[in-house]
Amino acid sequence: MLPRGFGDDASDVVRLLSRRGLAAQPRVTADTPQTLTSLARAGVGVAVVNAVALGPLDLTGLAVLELDDPEPSRAVSAYWNDVLLDTDTGRRLHRAVVDSPVPAGAECVEQLDRTG
Repeated sequence: MLPRGFGDDASDVVRLLSRRGLAAQPRVTADTPQTLTSLARAGVGVAVVNAVALGPLDLTGLAVLELDDPEPSRAVSAYWNDVLLDTDTGRRLHRAVVDSPVPAGAECVEQLDRTG
């Protein structure tokens, strides 16, 4: 069981397996990690969920294993236009994003300061 890809796109896991020459056709796809873990808990199958998505989930009754592969990762970044900083709301949003801790399961690669 895998998270559904965006639009008609294959999920990250299907693409990863394909790059390794393995054809995978998930029998179940779902839009949320909560659905996948609920299905796994009910005995429907094995769910593949990223580490960040696991953070807020109830994992009671589930065995969680890490993949021994450095490749399944996702780069996430935040960017903004300087006009965002022209309003109080924009400045508060900017500060909240910059000051937020990295979510559980994520790794901070680098932070760039482009203010100067």
